[in-house]
Amino acid sequence: MHGHKAPEETERDAVLTVAERLKAVYAGRCAPEEIDAAVATAYAALRDRPVRAFIPVLVERRVRHMLKGPAN
Repeated sequence: MHGHKAPEETERDAVLTVAERLKAVYAGRCAPEEIDAAVATAYAALRDRPVRAFIPVLVERRVRHMLKGPAN
């Protein structure tokens, strides 16, 4: 399994990518720290979900809602 990431690591990487994308989308409207906090909160709320495949998408949706909708 050399070169393969554990599912948890892959999920964390995907959530970090979501955070970076949201920081770019909300630049000038929200501080990067606010985005990180919202992502951490959303991710923590989903930690007990049995199906993990959609966690990054669900995190992004929750954060966008927490930040009051799309930036555009």
